[in-house]
Amino acid sequence: MDYQDKLVLITGAARGIGRSVAQKFLKEGARVVLTDILTDQLMETAEELRHQAGGSSRSVYAFACDVSLSTAVSAFTETVMREAGVPDIVYNNAMFNRTGGILELDVANVERELRVNVLGYLQVSKAFLPAMIERGRGGWIVNTVSPNGIAPPPMVAANLLGYCVCKAAQISLSQCMAVALRPYNIGVTALFPDITLTEAIDTISGKASKEFEAGFATFLRNNSRSADEVAGEMVQKVKERKFFVNAYPGWEAVLVEWAKHGLDPNVDYDSL
Repeated sequence: MDYQDKLVLITGAARGIGRSVAQKFLKEGARVVLTDILTDQLMETAEELRHQAGGSSRSVYAFACDVSLSTAVSAFTETVMREAGVPDIVYNNAMFNRTGGILELDVANVERELRVNVLGYLQVSKAFLPAMIERGRGGWIVNTVSPNGIAPPPMVAANLLGYCVCKAAQISLSQCMAVALRPYNIGVTALFPDITLTEAIDTISGKASKEFEAGFATFLRNNSRSADEVAGEMVQKVKERKFFVNAYPGWEAVLVEWAKHGLDPNVDYDSL
């Protein structure tokens, strides 16, 4: 896939993997549309990227949008189509997360997670697909998923139920989209990141114990890869038109062990 002059739309683009992916696509000659609900950070990121692109406002666009709201997505879609055009690649990366297991979680938090992390992916994709299909030159959808959507380590399963549920749904969504969109020459990538160091680490909160939240944040800081590494892997593999993009070394082996152990969630597959 040649990225030159392609238009790439990125949700959750103000920071972390989204911001790094935007940088990578710009270096490949693409134009980018950034969106996030973190308006100040979004505009700061956009200015940084415009500087990277030589000051061109036609290379970097930024519009705030809450992807959980259908009315916001509708207005955002109209603005993007009018100001920037029809995307060639849509990268769903927005994320909302709160801690909690089945006994203590706040159902309202899980509802918000589903609206952002699952329905947000669905609404954004569905909003742009008609125009991508009508244009007739194909395109691509990328979804950030997670190994935790299939075989979460026991500590994650016990304390991040909403996150794991959303990631499982994103995997299924990606599979269903890949089959349905193939006749239109629109491909799909499911990105499985490794543990990634982003600013989201500083916002871990919810209904799990404070000991878990503090310990989990420390674990993430000490064991994470950089967002830049994950972004580089994704941009390269999408260029190769891959569905399964694994930025988690050894994940294929974990999947094999998961099957061998009868899909038992009480097995810590990372320790095998």
